[in-house]
Amino acid sequence: MNKSHLVTTVLLGVLTFPVTCHGRVSEDKESHAHASVGMAPTAQPAHTHTAPDRYNLGCLDVEKAKTLFGEKPEEAAPEVRKEGIERIESALGHFREAVNLDENHADARYNLEAVRLWIRHIQDVWRRRDRQAMRDKMNLAEYVELLDREQTALRGAVRSLAAEPRSLKRRQEVFNTETAQRWLAEEIEPLKAKTLASMHKQPNAEKAVEMLGGLADCAGKAMLAAADELCENNTTEAADMQAEAVEQLDRVAMVVLPYVPLVKRAVNVQQGLIAQSTQLVAGGRVAGGKAEGDAPAVPADLAWRQRFVARYADMIEAKARHGQQEDAKKKQEALKKAMQKAIELCPKVKTLATEAAEHIEEQQPADALPKQQEALKLLKEMLPEDEQNKQQQHQEKKDEDKKNQGKQDQDRKDSDGKDQDKTQQRQSGRPKDLSRREADAVLRKARMRQQERRKLEEAIMQKIYRPGKVEKDW
Repeated sequence: MNKSHLVTTVLLGVLTFPVTCHGRVSEDKESHAHASVGMAPTAQPAHTHTAPDRYNLGCLDVEKAKTLFGEKPEEAAPEVRKEGIERIESALGHFREAVNLDENHADARYNLEAVRLWIRHIQDVWRRRDRQAMRDKMNLAEYVELLDREQTALRGAVRSLAAEPRSLKRRQEVFNTETAQRWLAEEIEPLKAKTLASMHKQPNAEKAVEMLGGLADCAGKAMLAAADELCENNTTEAADMQAEAVEQLDRVAMVVLPYVPLVKRAVNVQQGLIAQSTQLVAGGRVAGGKAEGDAPAVPADLAWRQRFVARYADMIEAKARHGQQEDAKKKQEALKKAMQKAIELCPKVKTLATEAAEHIEEQQPADALPKQQEALKLLKEMLPEDEQNKQQQHQEKKDEDKKNQGKQDQDRKDSDGKDQDKTQQRQSGRPKDLSRREADAVLRKARMRQQERRKLEEAIMQKIYRPGKVEKDW
């Protein structure tokens, strides 16, 4: 029996049961317990009850949960987990109510704490098992990109919390983020193990694994440092440590991603940065760093992220040179051409990305935008021709969807405007631009509706004051 199963069995087994139940509650006892609090087995609890009754009902719910989970709760399917936890939480409510009614009810108090511990334990077991199942389905590159996305999302959450005023809600969210950060730090050892398993047959594998393991360790230390800062409610310092973790994971991704996925990563990052710069320029940030009116502030992360693209250019060039040295028979012609293009263009991309980052740091997004756009154009040229076509088709589809969405929004506004005009016209009682004959017809219809309504009201009043014969059913 493994450790998690042993703990699960012990926690479920230690729950104390009332002497009257003789270790297991029968269906007769269940009906009696529900009847004693004045409700059916599926009804909501009544307000008049006793501590032993509540205690018995809690034990019943635990028994049902144990039946649902079976001998190995850690292997329960998601739908079984949900139903079983609902039963356990119902038991918690009953035990808690028993303690409220009788603070000296030792068995109820004991079960209350045991059930709380068990819920916390089993949910952690499920989380770890689910995470392992997800890891097993991913290759190294996919796994690294997942960790990078999750760390980036956590940093975004912390930076948002740093801007919020202190409150109990904020403190709870900080605690939840700290917990998630510690969980993510647990992924470092599996990352190193997957790295070793994926690269042990490659040339110079020992050196590569050692280097990647060092980067992963640095990321893990930064993650734990960020969690410690969050524990002290230091969100700004935590975000700084998370930035270090993001950078280390990004370096791992640059090494493990093949040539084409790495170029795609660079393209996606650059497209996102261009979108941000475009918004800033549209919002009033003009060339030379001058702001017009209420121009938005330049995000501090914009220049930081732009420098990632400069690093990508270095790594793309290195991968392209390595690919050019391999046996030509093993390489597709289109990929060979793309790599040759990368060797030629990567130094330009690095220069453009670096200059764009410097402009952004100087609060000059309008000066940075043309360089970002040129860097993106060159990055796309480094993709094989078929990938370039896919990128073009994807972009055209996005543009078409955006155009259609804009048209739908405008049609909806126009329709709403027409409906509003009609409503106002009906409310005013004065139709617009009607001829004399049309106006007379409208008035006749209005009088007819008024007469019909009056007749209906008279019929209703007659029924109210002259009710028919009522047949007694008692």
